[in-house]
Parts: sequence; structure tokens; C-alpha cells
Amino acid sequence: MKNRLILAAFLTAGIGASPWCVQAEMPNEANVGVLVKALSSPSAAKRADAEKELLEFGPAVLPFLPESVRSPEARMRLNRVRIQLERQTAEDSLEAGRVTLEAGTPTDEIAEKIVQQTQNLVEFTLPDGSVYPPRDEENGVQETGKIGERAVVPFWEFLDSFCDEFQLEPQTMTGRKGLRLVRSYREMPRNAAENERIAYLGPFRLEPLKTTSTLLLASDAPGTILQLELAWEPRIQPVFAYLTLTEAEFFDAQGRPVGAEGDSAEESGTAKPLKLPSVEQEILIGQSEFRAVCDLPLPGRKIPAEARFVTLRGNFSAVACGTKKDFTFGDLALKLDRPFPPETQRTASVLVTMTDLRSEKVFRETETRTDEKPAASRTAEDGNAEGRAEENAEGSTENTAEKSRTLQEFLTVSIRYRYEEPHDALESHRTWIYENEAELRHPDGRSIPAQRSELRRQTPNEIALDLYFPADPEILEDLSGWEVVYPRPGGIYEVGMPFELKQLPLP
Repeated sequence: MKNRLILAAFLTAGIGASPWCVQAEMPNEANVGVLVKALSSPSAAKRADAEKELLEFGPAVLPFLPESVRSPEARMRLNRVRIQLERQTAEDSLEAGRVTLEAGTPTDEIAEKIVQQTQNLVEFTLPDGSVYPPRDEENGVQETGKIGERAVVPFWEFLDSFCDEFQLEPQTMTGRKGLRLVRSYREMPRNAAENERIAYLGPFRLEPLKTTSTLLLASDAPGTILQLELAWEPRIQPVFAYLTLTEAEFFDAQGRPVGAEGDSAEESGTAKPLKLPSVEQEILIGQSEFRAVCDLPLPGRKIPAEARFVTLRGNFSAVACGTKKDFTFGDLALKLDRPFPPETQRTASVLVTMTDLRSEKVFRETETRTDEKPAASRTAEDGNAEGRAEENAEGSTENTAEKSRTLQEFLTVSIRYRYEEPHDALESHRTWIYENEAELRHPDGRSIPAQRSELRRQTPNEIALDLYFPADPEILEDLSGWEVVYPRPGGIYEVGMPFELKQLPLP
């Protein structure tokens, strides 16, 4: 494949190729302002042309669109443009991230370029003076192309080849969503161009880890378990994923196809792939890792005795959250402990509404431990020798606990958020819905994170909850400038594609 030759020259671009037309000029306040004004034109043709030109700018125009306009017609068209571009932006975020590097880029610049181009945080340490791709000093060219050549490579293909070059492997970054590249001792290449057992599925990477023979003691039925690792780009958060195996093709030690047990093929080389029952296997997704492991059972009774390798085909599907967006609610001083109309903010796929804002006083029970000397110890301090001996034998102190109740003030915010297409992502056992990154934020840089949240209502597409912010009386008396900031994924989207894992060794 031609793509194999480019991979060592790694050079890639920002997140996914944009489907939007590129105009001769980039959007700015001036040209966007002219088009927004044209949305109110008496001419229907001019209004339609202005809307079309705004769309042709692509997502880059979003920061320049005004929040509101006076004309109802312009407001409708502007909202249509914003929703369409926001939806496209969110869907593009689930495409494979792409990296572009100049040939011979110093490695101490690569991590920053990866973040800029893919929004994936990657950290590593390499000797000073290292470059990637490495130069061929004798010929003045790289192994697979000329110096200065550029190519576009998906994130996982780039990272795998980079790790192969410097003998590294990714690990979870503690406390942050990112990858730390550490020393690796694996012998098999990580890059799918050199290791056909690996499959790239957009922002996901699928790799078989091991195959194991099993025997069910109740029935003496043999079986084979395939363990797979699913990894994803750290910038996205999968909610759940499924694998479905559809067929298996067996090969002997010489690589010749062999029929499954019970196959009526008479000649080796004419064996048909074994059709497998379509059973979805869920991959349980954690919140702190960038990968998950699952075990897939293979049809042990169908594996021919002479088979040494198997190629598996199937389908992969996943539901993942789009890029997070800060939903911000202000004018808190006017809403505190007062009825107000629900305030709603939306993107293309999610509506977030603040319904109530109140101050509350809650008793908190605290326990204080003290070290108290027993009576024998006090007697010893008065000069009693027997008491001193008893103290030495039984210990000089004893722990006591004193419980006290303190009154703490909270600012409580009632929030509900609704997804138009949740794809079952709001089910109660999906732990991501309990993530709480809300905070009170002030323009002077102060922030107060929410201490806890309580779920009030849950439906297939909507969540209602209360957020509790510890607040001093001084803050409650003057909420001027404070805002509630509630980060939520801008959408929930489903991706799916076929996969093939080639020549997996059988036990």
C-alpha cells in the first residue's frame, strides 16, 4: 500500500478534513458583519446568498456571529447557520485527529504541535537534539521521502510509528486526560503498516492482546478466548462501545486457508470463512483510562485441528461525547432566592437550563479526635509510682472523639440538560453523567468548584440535578460579576465501521 510508505515521514494536520468550502478570505468582524446585515435584506435572494456564504466560511465563522439580531428573519437564519455549523464541528471531533510535521522536526516541539493540531495531550522525554522523522545524513533524504515532504497521517498511525522509532509506549497520565510515553520493551511493532493485527477505527485503535484456550468442566467443551484492547484519543470520551464478530477465516502453519470443523470443502484453499452468530459484546469504558479491555469468545468446536492462525472480521460501534462546551449563566444577584423564568442555552444537540438559584444553610457533622490521658497517668503525674508503672504497661493516652455540628452556607443551582439524540448514553449506569466540573467563576480570577451534586430526575434524554457551591456570606451578599459555569459535551454521537484483524495466532 502507498500509505505504508508515507508513515515514517509523519506529517499530519488538524482534526479531520473540513467538508466546508474554503473562501478566498477568512472570516472576520468586517466581512461577517456585512453578511449578517444582508440577512435582513428586503431581497429574498440576497438573504439566501448571505446565509449560504456564512455556511461556506465553515466553523471558523462561529466566533464572529452575533448573539442576537433585531430582525426575526435574520435571527432565524443566523440560528440555522449556528446550529448547522455547531453540529458539524461536534461530529468532526469524532473523526480521527490528524498531525502534520515538517521533516526533521525537533522532538521537543512535537508534543506542542500534537496538542495544537489534534487537542490530544501527549508528554514524553527524549535526548536533546532528537528529530522526527530521522534524517538519512548520507543521502540527505529520509527513509521514505525527501526532506521537507509533508503528509497527513491520523493520530494513532503517527503515534504508533513515533513510539516504534523511539521504543516508547503510551500510559495514562495521572490527574489529566492525556498520554505519557514511557520506555517500551515490546518486540512487535505498534504501527498497523508493520503489524496487520492492529486496526485503526477513526479515533479508536483496536489491538489483540492474547488468545487463551479454555475448557468448560461442566461439558468438556473446548473454547478459545481472544482478549482485545480498545484505545481512543484522549480528547474524546466514549460512553460505551460494542464489537460484533461476523466471520472467521482459518489458516495452517504455512498460511494456507483451512475449513472449519464440519466444512464440506474438499480441497485446501477453497475453504469458506466461518460465519459467526451476530452477538454484540460490550466493552466497558472507564473514566480515567484511555483504553479498555474485553474478552471475546471464539467458537472452540469449530476451530480445525490444523489451524494455527485466524483472521477475524466484524463491526465496531461506539457512542461518544463531543467536545465539551462551557454553558455560562450570569446575573446571579438578580436571581438569588427569587422566581425567574428558566434560562436556556443550547448548542446543536444539547439544551442546558437553569431553573432555580437559592441560598441554603446545611448542618455538617464533624468529628474531632483528642488524646486524653487515663486516670492512671494522671495519678503518676502526682508522684504515684504504682500509677506510673500502670501507665507504662497500659499506654499513656487514649483516643476520644468529639462530634460537633457546624452550619455551612451553600449556593444551590438547579440545572437540567437535555440531548436531542442521546443514543442511550443517559442510562443510569453510565457513570459519565455524574461528572461534576461546575464552578462559580468571577472576572478577577476567583473560582469556587461545586462541592457535590444531587440527581433529581432522569429520563432517557434529560437529566435534572442540583449543584452545591460552598459560599461565604460575603459572596452571597454580593454576587455581582459571578457566573455559574457548567461544562457539558456539545453532543452525543454514534460512530460505526467494519474491522479486520489479520493472522492472529491460535493457542
